Amino acid sequence: MNSVKIIISPKSIMALIAFVLLIIFLYQTKDVILLLFASFVIASALYPTVDWMSKKIKRGLAVGIVYFIGILVLSVLSAPCFAILTAQMREFIRDFPKYWAHMQALIIKGEILIESTGYIPDYSQAFTTLPSLSKDILAQSINITVNLVAGIAMAFTLAIIVLFFLLDKEEIKKGFLMLFPVQYREKTKLIVATISKKVGGYVRGQLLLMVIVGVLSSISLAVAGIKFAFLLGLLAGLLEIVPIAGPIISAVPAIIVALADNP
Repeated sequence: MNSVKIIISPKSIMALIAFVLLIIFLYQTKDVILLLFASFVIASALYPTVDWMSKKIKRGLAVGIVYFIGILVLSVLSAPCFAILTAQMREFIRDFPKYWAHMQALIIKGEILIESTGYIPDYSQAFTTLPSLSKDILAQSINITVNLVAGIAMAFTLAIIVLFFLLDKEEIKKGFLMLFPVQYREKTKLIVATISKKVGGYVRGQLLLMVIVGVLSSISLAVAGIKFAFLLGLLAGLLEIVPIAGPIISAVPAIIVALADNP
């Protein structure tokens, strides 16, 4: 029987170590990589518009106009959301006496039930847990605040990186190609251009689909007389980006609201 010898060369060991170190590096920098990838995706969606405008005006001015239009669109879309939230808050304040009366009725029913059974509840344990509950609420509030600040900082950083991608497109492309051997640069350039075109087209198409779904959903719900039609339509539009599950998830709140209004 012939024995098989497995020879592990130093080169193979070094390659394995390098691969492991690469995996560790990618894991440790995953947040930065995801941020750069998101920036690339957004920039790819904006490249055609900026490139077309750059043929007529300076690229910096073209990028500035695109950013201004983007901020303007976000502001216009945000204004109705704030208006709806204000209207819903007013509605809640208006109906609060009804909710309070309902809660009082439940308390009275509970007291009657306690008196009829002769059971006297022990509230001491509830009071002893109040300090820990307060600490938990405070900790959660701090976490929410920190996450909110981090999210704002992340969005600002994302906008800055996208800005650099748009302004220095050719320089960034040249610097990236320098990482590859000369004989592979042309092929890599073609692959990157294809990926950028496909990703940009997908993002633009997805955004258009989200707008269409959101508008049609809002109109349909409003015609059907469902409360919070705009809010539910906005939710449907945003969740359209999630494949398969998005439309299903967005339909659940609409169904709940419809059943609550018309049981």
